[in-house]
Amino acid sequence: MVEQIEIKEPTNFDEKINDIVKNYSDKNIYVLFYGDWCPDCRNADPIINNYVGKKANNVLIKASVGSKIDYQSSPYKRYSRIQLQRIPTLIKWSANQENDKRLVENQCEDENLLTEFFSD
Repeated sequence: MVEQIEIKEPTNFDEKINDIVKNYSDKNIYVLFYGDWCPDCRNADPIINNYVGKKANNVLIKASVGSKIDYQSSPYKRYSRIQLQRIPTLIKWSANQENDKRLVENQCEDENLLTEFFSD
């Protein structure tokens, strides 16, 4: 079964993600930044869950950006590794930041891009 972890707010994100990476070092870790109020996020969610669920060695971290107002000044936008600009954003979190891969907005619903993204 695929592990899903919720991060409801950005407080201490570094510590949380570092603990998750340490605890799941043998797994593929994907981080989805989303907002419950975002229609693109709601559309992409079941599609992403389907792809993540195809392999047992995947972990999906769902990081909420909060309300629409919170999103405007989200710390995720300033975090150098994330540099969140739009949601949904799906990042394959690697041990080395330079190897991170990402899909943004409607790319998170594109079957061809998702197939390639999850092919590793």
